[in-house]
Amino acid sequence: MEKYFSTHRNYFIAVATATNNVGAASLKEKEMVASLFCKLASLLRSRLAAFGADVRITVRCLQVLVKGIDAKSLVKNCPEFIRTSMLTFFNNTSDDLGHTIQNLQDGRYSHLRGTHLKTSTSLFYINGVVLPVLTAMFDHLAAYEYGSDLLLDEIQVASYKMLGSLFTLGNDATLTHDRKYLKTEIDRHRPALGSCLGAFSSTFPVAFLEPHLNKHNQFSLLNRIADHSLEAQDVLARMDASMPTLETILNEVDQFVDSEKTHSDAPHVIDVIMPLLCSYLPFWWGQGPDNVSPVGGNHVTMVTSEHMNQLLKNVLKLIKKNIGNETAPWMTRIAGK
Repeated sequence: MEKYFSTHRNYFIAVATATNNVGAASLKEKEMVASLFCKLASLLRSRLAAFGADVRITVRCLQVLVKGIDAKSLVKNCPEFIRTSMLTFFNNTSDDLGHTIQNLQDGRYSHLRGTHLKTSTSLFYINGVVLPVLTAMFDHLAAYEYGSDLLLDEIQVASYKMLGSLFTLGNDATLTHDRKYLKTEIDRHRPALGSCLGAFSSTFPVAFLEPHLNKHNQFSLLNRIADHSLEAQDVLARMDASMPTLETILNEVDQFVDSEKTHSDAPHVIDVIMPLLCSYLPFWWGQGPDNVSPVGGNHVTMVTSEHMNQLLKNVLKLIKKNIGNETAPWMTRIAGK
């Protein structure tokens, strides 16, 4: 499966036109690829232990499958599939991440170690399955600009929940309760979590670090389902309360760079916040005041080249400060952003 879909990926992504339908999958084939992804993801989630040593190849298969999904065509022509199978995948994933955060806060260690019957909230499942699959999916949505097609309405609600959980998991040092096993696991996978948030930030169609501007964004829950969805209202309220704003995050990076702190003192700044900003700022700069002039001045973001320059300056300062440091593998990750 992995080899087949990686080889024929372009066939499933291609869109047939009135003059040329050769080399492009039919709508039924496109739906079958997405359906296969959703079914395999569901099976792995519910029968994780049964996969044993094959978890890794199954995850690679899911990563390949998700990159063969033509989200734009499916949203336009198969709305029922999106409302059922695809929404179920997003809801399951957001629930698993949310329950994992709750288990960390409550100290339910059997759930986190995967020794409990419900394994979809174990750190092994989150780090080994959820993060790589979500990263591949958001990278794919970003590459083909599918974010504003798929990540809307109920799926956007689930995406906000994922964002909140991932950000908490990467930034809240109190979640480990000073348990060595938890600290080691979270530290080891924090860079992967940062990459996932970076991929998310490069495709999510709403500027989530600037919530005061959401009312101007046609893709925001505020302009679509918030009026009649209590869940959407609740999620937006919780995000407002828990998610820092763009200026707050940029100031945190400024303070870290100008201080004597090292990576080990605040790993979340380099592993989580930097990748997020390195994706968020370029994505929204293209839609900000430097590039567009909306009627009435109702911008959906206020990201400017000033923000980009500020971040670049901090990245260069960090690299300069750590040249010759043998214990700074994170430098290559930042430089690659």
